[in-house]
This record gives sequence, C-alpha cells and structure tokens, in this order.
Amino acid sequence: MMTTMIRQCVCVESRAISSLHRHAGTTAVSGGSGGGVLAVVEARRNIAKMLIVVVCMFALCYLPVHLINMLR
Repeated sequence: MMTTMIRQCVCVESRAISSLHRHAGTTAVSGGSGGGVLAVVEARRNIAKMLIVVVCMFALCYLPVHLINMLR
C-alpha cells in the first residue's frame, strides 16, 4: 500500500515538473510578453498547491500506521 502511494506521489510530482517546463518553454517562445511570465507564476502556484495536497494526503494516510507503531 505504501509503495503504491509513493509511486502515485512520484507520478504527480513528475507531471507537475513537466507542466512547469512546458509553461517555461512557452515563455521563451512568446517573445518576452508579460503573459508568459504570469503563466509560469500560475504554474508554480499550482505546483505548490499540488505538493501541499500530496504531503497532507501522505500524512493523513500514514498517521494511523505511525500511531499503531508508536503505541506498541
């Protein structure tokens, strides 16, 4: 169960990184317009939100296992 969750986290992270690279690539092509920079900032915000959600879900799922091991 834990390995499946870790694999899912890695997949989410790799998708987020590739999304950031995709947005950064459009900035270079856009000719220096301000819209490209805003797209990168928005992409980074979305990645930060996604990372927070992944960390919270990991903590929520792992908390019962951790508590059981502590109480032994």
